[in-house]
Amino acid sequence: MTPYAQTLENLGRLIAFPTISAESNLALIDHAEDLLTKAGCATQRIPDPVLAKSGLVARIGPSGPGACCFRRTVTWCRFKGRRGRDRLSR
Repeated sequence: MTPYAQTLENLGRLIAFPTISAESNLALIDHAEDLLTKAGCATQRIPDPVLAKSGLVARIGPSGPGACCFRRTVTWCRFKGRRGRDRLSR
């Protein structure tokens, strides 16, 4: 598989996760953590103390000066709106 095809496949898997804001994101975090660990990143979860959710921080390279750190954020998230309709929110 070419790098381009692999990237498209990974992106397809990522956007397929149900990330409705009122529900758990742990399946997505598990998947992202697995991908990042396989790529050589050190990861750290930041669990929500109440909900079944977590944030994820990944670092590649040595710790300290010169390290590169990634933080996962959701710019667009699905949430259940009024009258039971799902909608996208920014």
